[in-house]
Amino acid sequence: MRRRLPGGARLHLEAGAFAGWARPLGVGAAAVLAWRGAPFAVTVLTAAVATGVLRAFGVP
Repeated sequence: MRRRLPGGARLHLEAGAFAGWARPLGVGAAAVLAWRGAPFAVTVLTAAVATGVLRAFGVP
């Protein structure tokens, strides 16, 4: 039987291994905007752009 992980732990895993720093940093940027009360669309786009830019610069 496969062990189920909490949602926060699954966020950082891809194929059972650590997904790299770009994903959690993108989520962190979005979390800051959500905490500050930014609109949902801005928050989601910020997470995507931040993750994409980090990966473009070679951050795994």
